[in-house]
Amino acid sequence: MIASGIMLFIFLSSSAQMTMPDYVISGQTRHYYVNPSPVSGSTYTWFIDGDEVQGNSTTEIEFIWDSSKVYIIEVQELSAEGCRGSKKSGLVYVNPPPDIRISVSDTMVCDGESVTISVANPSRLIWGKWLYDLVVEPGPGVMGNMLNGTYEGPADLTETLSNNGGELQSVVYRFIPVIENSEGERVDEGEEEEVTVWVRSGSVC
Repeated sequence: MIASGIMLFIFLSSSAQMTMPDYVISGQTRHYYVNPSPVSGSTYTWFIDGDEVQGNSTTEIEFIWDSSKVYIIEVQELSAEGCRGSKKSGLVYVNPPPDIRISVSDTMVCDGESVTISVANPSRLIWGKWLYDLVVEPGPGVMGNMLNGTYEGPADLTETLSNNGGELQSVVYRFIPVIENSEGERVDEGEEEEVTVWVRSGSVC
């Protein structure tokens, strides 16, 4: 008989483990097991959302979570005598990968003009918090841009930019989406999005 519930095996050491539920990012592979000391002759059937996982009859399973939703993972033991045990189950919460969408009102402004950069989260998270890191790289003589930092939630960022450099300069904005868990730990980063805004000097406009 299965002595304990489904456990998540963590690849940090040979003995690392944690109980369910599990919190996953789509595309990740996880390793689950029951009965660290299995009963001789027993076989095990694994199910995900009620569907049997083919090709596995052991106490362990590796699975790639490729779609965002809440899943039920179950395992049932069949003893050597043909007796079926009760199913053990756990929940798996699968997030989409962190993503970010950026749009800008204009990519060329005059000295003292404003530009609005819209930041959106296109993915609906099941767990955790969506954040983004912003790295701002102004050219020589450009002022009025916001500072580097980590920000929460979608927003419209309005910048009034000035250029004292005497020639055309740029500000590069780099946005990196992040998922943070309930303990405040970063668990995944998405692909960076970059926007460049050019700022004319006062003598040109």
